[in-house]
Amino acid sequence: MENLFQKLGGADCELFECCYLIYVVCHTEEKLDELSSYIRSKGRSHQVIIDNLTGQQENGVNSVIPLAINYLADENADYSVHFTSEEVANFISFSFNNYFNMNGLDYGKNLQTGTRNVLDRTEEMNANGYVLGTSGTGKSVNLKNEFISAIMKNPNDEFIFIDPDNEYLPLLDYIDGERIILSPSSTTYLNVFDLDLSCSTDEGNAIAMKTDFIMTFVASAKGRDLTIDEMSIIDRVVNLIYKDYQKSNGDEKYIPTLPLFYKILKEQPEQTATDLALSLELYTYGSFDIFAHKTNVKFHKNFIIFDLFNMGEQLRKVGLKVILEIIWQRVITNKRKGIRTWLWCDEFSVMFTGEDNSSGMFFKKVYQRIRKQGGVATGATQNITEVLDNPQASSMLQNAEFVVLLQQKPKDLRKIIDLFELSETQYAYLKTGERGTGLIICGKKIIPFSNLIPKDTLIYKIINTKFDGNQRQKTQGTGNQ
Repeated sequence: MENLFQKLGGADCELFECCYLIYVVCHTEEKLDELSSYIRSKGRSHQVIIDNLTGQQENGVNSVIPLAINYLADENADYSVHFTSEEVANFISFSFNNYFNMNGLDYGKNLQTGTRNVLDRTEEMNANGYVLGTSGTGKSVNLKNEFISAIMKNPNDEFIFIDPDNEYLPLLDYIDGERIILSPSSTTYLNVFDLDLSCSTDEGNAIAMKTDFIMTFVASAKGRDLTIDEMSIIDRVVNLIYKDYQKSNGDEKYIPTLPLFYKILKEQPEQTATDLALSLELYTYGSFDIFAHKTNVKFHKNFIIFDLFNMGEQLRKVGLKVILEIIWQRVITNKRKGIRTWLWCDEFSVMFTGEDNSSGMFFKKVYQRIRKQGGVATGATQNITEVLDNPQASSMLQNAEFVVLLQQKPKDLRKIIDLFELSETQYAYLKTGERGTGLIICGKKIIPFSNLIPKDTLIYKIINTKFDGNQRQKTQGTGNQ
């Protein structure tokens, strides 16, 4: 018994009670005896004892009928044996695994076994994940379902959505959270120079990392890579404007802003510095100045939605990087507090558009950073071709340890099969056309699943994305919620 408990506790297996029956039919009793004797002799040649059911023929026949009822289960008789999963598999020509991790989240029903998939993606080599599916296949439903499962399991963690299409605002009707609207007309301000001086990592101290980000910000504003001279000037100015903030040990009233950066840039003797300042004028004093003021967002809730619906293309060039930088700062701060940060970015393909691909490079860098700091990042998109055609995005997908594949367009299917090396059987789950079904790739596991939510449940009301235009208009506006 101790050996059995050790085996069950040390491996991912279950205990089965098994009763093996051989049903023999003959036209005469003589033939029946002859065949029964032959079967018993075959068993003995393999060290298996096979015996007749004496006085139990009727119960034996009823047990053979495929109703999964053992009429021979009698505590006074010994017709059954107990085997672990691995031992049972020796008697069955096919077998499937159940996936249930006590620390995991719910990811729908396993289509092979009918059981729930309870997986912990944080146990894999990296927790980064992706959800790929065409419009209407249940992409956002999967993201919301994971969010609800995660916030119920880990209510003290922090949960962040980057929402370009107002898909996730209805969640605020049920779960207390903070909505941050980013648009040219928004009264929400996010200071690009916000910095926690204690947020240092292996990549460098806080000032050095902020300098690297400001270089990326300025490069996006200029629409090209920076020269060595430009980077040197930016490095000089960033260190100048943070002097008072450092001397005060992080006093908020000394936190620099973009107008101060602009002013010190113009005071530099080089013409290059003046040109840099001019390229930032639109974001400092112009129509897109929402990153030029001190932050007026409290970040006092652990559920945050960045609403990008009305951001616009011009502001998006720098805005996406600012958001990712803010999230990165929160990841570091949360880790120091022992809090895990969950990030979902819908339609992440927008990160990889544009001629310079700077957003894509920054997105990849931030995702790698989040993974190293214990965060869980997920990107979702329906524009799969754009992602697969981008070398950086395709590389990120290929190295991901957690991928949810929903129904795909025919032209994307072959690329998906080649990228993840799917078999024909696995491929079949991606072309059924059923909403909410597909494959989950978690480490080395590839699991066919269905994540359809019954319409008469509260969960369905929370995650349903089919809200009409009036509700969409009602949830829009300016400021924070």
